[in-house]
Order: sequence, then C-alpha cells, then structure tokens
Amino acid sequence: MVLHRKNGIEKWQIIEKLWPSIEMKKAEQNLYTTIYRLKKTFLESGIQLTIENIKGKYYIELSDCSIDIEEKTDWSIDQLFGDRVYKWKQELIRS
Repeated sequence: MVLHRKNGIEKWQIIEKLWPSIEMKKAEQNLYTTIYRLKKTFLESGIQLTIENIKGKYYIELSDCSIDIEEKTDWSIDQLFGDRVYKWKQELIRS
C-alpha cells in the first residue's frame, strides 16, 4: 500500500501479492484482519495511520512518518537492491 499510496491499490492486487494460493473468500478475510491489526498496532505505537477503501482501492496515509525513498532523489534501484530479484522491485522501476 505504501508503494501505491498516491493511486491506491485494488484489493485483489494485495491479495495476489500476499496470499496467492489461498481461496478468495479466505484471502479477503485475511486482508481485513491484517488491516485491522495493522491499524491497531500503529495506534498502540503512537503512529498516525489511515487506511481507506475508496472505489475499490486501498489508500494508506502515514501522517507523522517520513518515507526515505521519497526524500532521497538521486538513488538507483541497483544501489538499493543490487541484482536480487523481487517481484515488487519492478513496481518501483515503473513508479
């Protein structure tokens, strides 16, 4: 959600990334439980977090947090991850 917070990410995309081999109904329940626990954990830690579902897309807002990947403008993917292959690495390249 952090990588997609400007445009949002659809529920099925999250489910596909986190629980690709689980039945959809169970995966949806996992998603809702995970979002609830995420909100609760951040709240208990004193970190402001908002997760919204707008028109089928999830958006996350971290009010009091800085995100280092946004602050540093002269980074390269290879500096961050080298030659390691991650499925989500392509998401960063396209952003």
